[in-house]
Amino acid sequence: MAAFVYCDVVLVCDATDVNGILKGKLERVKIEEFEEMCRNNEDSLAKAAHSADTPPFEGATRGDDARHWIAKHAQQQHQTPSHADGGKRGRILSRTFCRADCSLLLRLRTRCASSTARRFFFGQADSPDCQHCGEVGNTEHPLLRCSRYSQERAKMLRRYAALGIACSTREELLFPSAARAQGVALTALLHFLHATDLATLL
Repeated sequence: MAAFVYCDVVLVCDATDVNGILKGKLERVKIEEFEEMCRNNEDSLAKAAHSADTPPFEGATRGDDARHWIAKHAQQQHQTPSHADGGKRGRILSRTFCRADCSLLLRLRTRCASSTARRFFFGQADSPDCQHCGEVGNTEHPLLRCSRYSQERAKMLRRYAALGIACSTREELLFPSAARAQGVALTALLHFLHATDLATLL
């Protein structure tokens, strides 16, 4: 016989059924609540479960490392690259930004901004292409490529360059590599979004 505690109940079963129980196949299991167990001798069950006659459970199940794997996978999906790589999670955005700006940056970082391609995907636009240059209007397009915003974009890129931050990709633009200058860089990005009216479009 083997006994173990799960969710305030004691599961009592044959040692050969432990593998089936942990796999979710509950067979020949007798569940006794603690109140009834206290009337009997629960110590005898504990001794029987740990006696030499009870073979140790050696078979690993699929759920043994599921929690660890899910937590690791969720961390890898984090929007901050340093935390996704296993580093310590830091503050996502500075407290100096207002709530609307934080919401805008978060939408851009999580690819949930209302871009032309996204509106087309949900049936809210006739075409996924940009109305100004004809390219696919994804989240990166107005930030890095659309010719309509080239003048304001050049100002933003100069501010990034002055901080020593490369910004040739969406990740480099939204996740500045310089930790101390991150707030200044994101302020330049927000200035670009407001000057081009992208803050209301996205």
